[in-house]
Amino acid sequence: MTDVQKLDASPNGTVKLNDGTAHDGVPVSVFAGWVKVKVRGRTVYYPRERVREVEL
Repeated sequence: MTDVQKLDASPNGTVKLNDGTAHDGVPVSVFAGWVKVKVRGRTVYYPRERVREVEL
């Protein structure tokens, strides 16, 4: 399985950041202190300290 297929297989969820920004209904992966989110075709990595809440 390629990295793209793995990301696409990630469950959709909601990520809320400490600054009030929220990404809803996007593929989310949580690992080793990072939260990986695919937003509008781009993969974004947030350090765990910036993330207030993750709902899967």
